[in-house]
Amino acid sequence: MRKRFPVLHNLGHRGEKEYIPWEVIAPHEAQAYKNHGQSLERLAARGGLSYREMYAVLRDKDFDSWNRSDFEDIFYEFAVLRIVRDFYTRD
Repeated sequence: MRKRFPVLHNLGHRGEKEYIPWEVIAPHEAQAYKNHGQSLERLAARGGLSYREMYAVLRDKDFDSWNRSDFEDIFYEFAVLRIVRDFYTRD
């Protein structure tokens, strides 16, 4: 089984646990450490990152924690899934 990185959801989330392939986020470990002060291993052990936090890491961008709407949460989920798709379909 491939190594997986967990998606962190809000308390009360009732869906199944979600993951992205570790190999997609691994090249961005330095950004994860910059944004969260922890290694990917430690973040995974603590439950992972939200889609919003993951998006910042995968784009090598700083994370800011301003308030967000449900629409924005959906945007980040689909944006991360597109990054994963593109990782496997690039030439």
